[in-house]
Amino acid sequence: MQKNYFKILLFFLLTSPFLEAQEIEQFTIFAGRFDYTAIGNTLNTDENGGGAPCEILTESAATLTLESDQTVEAAYLYWAGSGTGDFDITLNDIPLTAERTFADQIDDDRVFFAGFVDVTTIVQETGSGTYTFGDLDLTDVIPPFCPTGTNFAGWAITVIFEDPDLPLNLVNVFDGLENVSQFNNELTIELENLNVLDNENARIGFVAWEGDAGIAVNETLSINGNVLSNPPLNPADNQFNGTNSFTGQDDLFNMDIDFYSIENNINIGDTSATIMLTSGQDFVMINNIITVLNSQLPDGIIAIDAFDVACGSRDVEVTYTVSNQGTDPLPVGTPIAFYTDGTLVGTSMTVEAIAPGESLVGMITLTIPNGIPDIFTLIAVIDDNGTGNGEVTETNEVNNESTGVTINLNVIDLVTPLEDIHVCDDESNDEIAIFDLTINEDLALGGQTGIIVTYHENEADAITGDNPILNPDAYTNSSNPQEIFMRFSLEADPLCVRIESFLLQVETQPIIPELEDSIVCDDVSNDGFASFNLTLQNALIIGTQTEVAIQFYTSLVDAQTETDPIENPTAFQNTVNPQTIFVRLSNTLATDCFDISSFQLIVEDVPVIANELENLLVCDDQDNDGIFTFDLTTNEVLAVGGQTNVTVTFHLTETDATNGENAIPNPDSFDNTLSPQTIYLRIQQDDDAICVTIDSFILEVFDQPIVPSLNDILSCDDSSNDGILLFNLTQQESTILNGQEDVVISYHTTLEDAEINIGAIQNPDVYQNIENPQTIYVRIENPNNTACFDLGIFSIEALTIDPPQVLPDLEACNEGFEMATFDLVEASEGLVVFDDEVITGYYENPDDAFNQVNQIDDPFVYTNSTNPQTIYIRTDRPSESCYSLAQFTLTIENCPPFVPDGFSPNADNLNDVFEISNLKDVFDYELSIYSRLGNLIYKGDNEIPFWDGTPNQGIGGSEAPTGVYFWVLKLRDPNIDDMVGWVYLNR
Repeated sequence: MQKNYFKILLFFLLTSPFLEAQEIEQFTIFAGRFDYTAIGNTLNTDENGGGAPCEILTESAATLTLESDQTVEAAYLYWAGSGTGDFDITLNDIPLTAERTFADQIDDDRVFFAGFVDVTTIVQETGSGTYTFGDLDLTDVIPPFCPTGTNFAGWAITVIFEDPDLPLNLVNVFDGLENVSQFNNELTIELENLNVLDNENARIGFVAWEGDAGIAVNETLSINGNVLSNPPLNPADNQFNGTNSFTGQDDLFNMDIDFYSIENNINIGDTSATIMLTSGQDFVMINNIITVLNSQLPDGIIAIDAFDVACGSRDVEVTYTVSNQGTDPLPVGTPIAFYTDGTLVGTSMTVEAIAPGESLVGMITLTIPNGIPDIFTLIAVIDDNGTGNGEVTETNEVNNESTGVTINLNVIDLVTPLEDIHVCDDESNDEIAIFDLTINEDLALGGQTGIIVTYHENEADAITGDNPILNPDAYTNSSNPQEIFMRFSLEADPLCVRIESFLLQVETQPIIPELEDSIVCDDVSNDGFASFNLTLQNALIIGTQTEVAIQFYTSLVDAQTETDPIENPTAFQNTVNPQTIFVRLSNTLATDCFDISSFQLIVEDVPVIANELENLLVCDDQDNDGIFTFDLTTNEVLAVGGQTNVTVTFHLTETDATNGENAIPNPDSFDNTLSPQTIYLRIQQDDDAICVTIDSFILEVFDQPIVPSLNDILSCDDSSNDGILLFNLTQQESTILNGQEDVVISYHTTLEDAEINIGAIQNPDVYQNIENPQTIYVRIENPNNTACFDLGIFSIEALTIDPPQVLPDLEACNEGFEMATFDLVEASEGLVVFDDEVITGYYENPDDAFNQVNQIDDPFVYTNSTNPQTIYIRTDRPSESCYSLAQFTLTIENCPPFVPDGFSPNADNLNDVFEISNLKDVFDYELSIYSRLGNLIYKGDNEIPFWDGTPNQGIGGSEAPTGVYFWVLKLRDPNIDDMVGWVYLNR
């Protein structure tokens, strides 16, 4: 079996409730004659939804019933609810605080929590009886959850108990917080470390929250692909419905405490199981899963009892004890591995089988590799063949590691390597000084005891221990450099000796030459403060000296005591002007070897730009050549302000301005060469050509837009003839632009608005005039300089249209439904028009005629839509801007029907029926046809087709023979008499 050498992780998820849900993981395991039960209760007063009140209790109770021979081994309290959490509660009035917390959510507004606390002691002392859970107050939390039916709270206690009548079981406790819902239709949970030896009476149980009994949309629970159920309490399609399988309760609103038999859903030899939950609507959170499986397995644990090490040896003799706390013997030959810092240092095995509850003592000598430190931690692992893998299936595969023990090999360790000792020479520079050799003793031993240290001038004396230096704390060197040997020996074993050495070095005294003051120009503030790069003095300070370090200070005392050195000497801001800076030059090999000197920081005033310079922006003249004559001295006045004894010059480049070269000779009448063009201004004090200020400004010449003469816009009025019309003001834009580019055009109703560019017409392409005629002002401007613009003017006018000519009406016979076909062109024959006037269309209303839309496609064959109906003719004259209308009326009248005197129903599609024109859908008629003998053989009306020679009266069904037949036509029209006659049928 794969081994993981760490304890079972208890997921202390004390984190924000807005994190993702916590995966269900193994929490703990019990092996023996164990089983479990669970109690709990809801804090909801009713099922969510369906008009249930938005209320929540703060406490509820449940009863635990155990048999007399059942002993509580462990008890775990879980509680959950809506919101971010209340983790301080009571059980039987005992205050408790969550030891672990869990969180889940549907979205940012609907979040949920769960808490856990171990209540084993309380349940062991109380036993069977009533348990009251209280002080969970979500009264102010749940209102936002009620509209979506996600308001809930509840609690459950999982009790693991031992019963001598039970078989040997393995009880696995898993927990976390994961959900399934319409947003997450499927949840898969893998349960590991099961070790199924017998599936008889195998069970699985759950603690779940927020399941609604009234919601059962694709709600299933399965294990290894098999859907579980426990009817009638837990049907297969509604598993999470507010029930407790242990007590038979079915009113645990929004929570479930259920278990299921899985002996037919899990196989012997399985080490894991796959749990799957589905839901098409209900939001359900799983908090706790428990499996109960028959198990007869060993469970080996190991402890290191003692160890023994020899002086100077890397062999360690270890005594250990292997115990079996499982339910089956731990077999002989079970492998054992020993590790230090993850490195395998030895292996062993059990020499005999170990019965359940028994132990076996063993011994092994381990040789610790040279790469392992002298002080290390040793652990032993049972059922490990040295590769991290086991060979024995156990009840618990994660408790095989012993507690680590710290072992110190009897060797002399140097905590810190010896250091060479450097001291500063005195003024004689004779390379002789006094040294404290014991500095290295403190470094090497680091507080270790039982080690004797002596100092020697040569290695031979150090090996034998002869001629130790008598005054190691005040030793005078005899050469420079000089090697000193240290001898380390154990008090308990003087033969354990270690020899190390270090050097004594007398260092020379650093010397700082005379330093120059550092002078910089102030900024425009002239406040006497500036940034200095102190390191510019480094080359002068160091000279040819080596192994030295420089630090800068603001006071002599700080330099002497090495206190508060300047942190950033490359950008030091002075605090007074002038300011003295102290420099300390130290020997890096002997820091007490140093020299101190000083220099001053001086900030010189600089002439300032008194006022912000102005960019000189002008509009070009009519030629728009981009050249203009500028007076640059306007910026000289701004730059100088109230300063005296300063000189201003203008330059074409920044380099010239910086160097004071090539000044512009005629700054009051300068013609630009570019547009835009940058001009650089230099201002300096008359007595100081070093501290100067450079600034710049822009010269730019902008094109001057020009509006040409514009035409008025005249347009014929619409049918209202009220002088108000929509105009497209932009139709002259090509004329306005006249080839000009990168300009902005706007239209205005007043000259004042156009001049200051306010109140621009927002939709000039569909502008409705407010008077007739009306003056429009057009503004064209350079967007890069809106001061460069020109104005234009034109008028808009809606021309009055004449009243329409009235033409004679057109009449036609009703062809049915008061409709007929007209030749509209006939009406135009009476139209009076000018020589160049032409008809441009026929229309059904004057608005269509004005807009020239919906023109009648074929005026020669037109069917009326109403009776009577007015038709409009539009005429236009190319020489004028307006149009004219004429109108006439279409009328329909009922004309007498035309009755033919014969027809031939012989199926040749010619004259096959007795069809009477101007009849159908014109009159409400009745047609009767009689034989020569006076018998009625056909009756027809608007709903019956014309007679095809087949009788529909009398016996009917057979064709009428060739001959004369009589008809009677009743028209039911007061203006037209009924008609009678005969018709000849010819076959």
